[in-house]
Amino acid sequence: MDKPDYYAILGVAKDASPEEIRTAFEQAQAAPGGDENSALAEAYDVLSDPQRRIFYDQQVYVTATVPRRRSGPEAGASAAASKAIRPRDAATLIIVDAASGTPRILMGRRRDDVVFMPGKYVFPGGRVDREDRLVSSADDLAPGEIARLMHDMKGAASEARARAIALAAVRETWEEACSRVEVDELFAVFNLPQINQVYMMFRAHLPVLEFAPGVESLECKLYYEHEIPWAELAFPTITHTLKRFFQDRAQGRFGLHFGDIVRDGHHAEFVPRRPRP
Repeated sequence: MDKPDYYAILGVAKDASPEEIRTAFEQAQAAPGGDENSALAEAYDVLSDPQRRIFYDQQVYVTATVPRRRSGPEAGASAAASKAIRPRDAATLIIVDAASGTPRILMGRRRDDVVFMPGKYVFPGGRVDREDRLVSSADDLAPGEIARLMHDMKGAASEARARAIALAAVRETWEEACSRVEVDELFAVFNLPQINQVYMMFRAHLPVLEFAPGVESLECKLYYEHEIPWAELAFPTITHTLKRFFQDRAQGRFGLHFGDIVRDGHHAEFVPRRPRP
């Protein structure tokens, strides 16, 4: 690992909450010599900023590998030596304008002066915040979509959590693309073991063609398939979502995709978990 381990510096787990990170920093800074420890300040500056934290996690832990399945006595020893991780929910929209019959996809290009993925193309999206469980909305998810989100949901499965996931995607769209959207249905669920995240991708559409760059975006526009800047996409989740969207459209049916995105160096492979429901 070329970069310092900011989690170890603060003495927190890699899946620590923002509150745990802040508390650890305040306690470490209050200790003798803590206020003069530049490493503490640097670690807190990165881990307390959600975007910088994601970027750090991907840069430092991107080459981690998923343990192979074991059986027999070896399995018990492996399980005892492993530490359970707590994946964080995150949600993104693939926003489609199909008014002309040929779909266009809404994407933003991040400003060149931002720390996190400068100049790269993204869908609006991000982690689910605690407040997403509390916000009111003009409409709600259809029962079928709630059931889809809760299908094989790990941890504390609930309708409130499913609703918060969808609302996080809508909130991020407003923040990053200044756009109001209507969510159609869940399209893909990606497990990202290297950064302890589970990403939910929803298909959505624009009720009106109104959008603009957010504070971290240089531009925001609609792209036909042949216009998509494939080499400049920020994340494998975006690449694999787009590939499956256009494949499904060509087949005349949109399915629900489940799988892991496992990275080996700079290559990211999609590994299906189960047949599409």
